[in-house]
Amino acid sequence: MFHRRREELARELGLYGLALFSFTTFRFGKRANRHIIGSQNDLIYLLRAHLEDAAPPLEGGRLRKVEDSLNQAPVSYLGMESPRAALLHCHDTSKNSLTIS
Repeated sequence: MFHRRREELARELGLYGLALFSFTTFRFGKRANRHIIGSQNDLIYLLRAHLEDAAPPLEGGRLRKVEDSLNQAPVSYLGMESPRAALLHCHDTSKNSLTIS
């Protein structure tokens, strides 16, 4: 389901040619950057607010609204830019970067 939604989101945003994720190896690491931890906590609180009155199972439309809200929320670690805007910016930057062969 995750892979399918990722592909749908990429198409919705006009992002083509993204590398596939590989979930054959899992790695866990300790977060030390307090700015990242704070931004993740903000997104968790926002998610809880969206879902506090929801009863499982959640339908796809509701999940899509929550996803859109989280992806558009300003994040302090990103300079108050949204995750969606930051992804689009990174994709544009990588498309326009020169590659030396």
